[in-house]
Amino acid sequence: MKKIFVAATTVAIFALLVSSPAFAGPTKPSGTLAMTSQARLVAGSGPAYGQASGFDASYQGVKQQDTVRVQVICMQNGSVVYGDVTNLTGSPSTVWFTLGQPIHGTSVWASGNASCRSDLFTVSGGNKVTFLATVTFGAAG
Repeated sequence: MKKIFVAATTVAIFALLVSSPAFAGPTKPSGTLAMTSQARLVAGSGPAYGQASGFDASYQGVKQQDTVRVQVICMQNGSVVYGDVTNLTGSPSTVWFTLGQPIHGTSVWASGNASCRSDLFTVSGGNKVTFLATVTFGAAG
């Protein structure tokens, strides 16, 4: 009877330990990204060339050594006309991009409407990219 009790107790303790957060597997990174309501106010009727567009980003489960970034890419007729990226220094963060006027990227956007997307992502190990969230939007030219 004593052996059964010891075995049952051992199984119960093991089950508690395995279900404990300290013994859980690695947490997968996740995040959210949304266009700020202030961005809509700044641009008037919505995002537009030459106007500031802001994005609220938050994330969790990211390793300290990984880099977290937000990028904006705009396209016309299947070609990229604007791209810019910035690193985040914490969560939550709000980042701003002036559409068509990059700080860290490139632009050949001269006029006309564009289809755009903003991505929240991590870069780990130098080259592994993990996308956490995406927002798509149209921008007036």
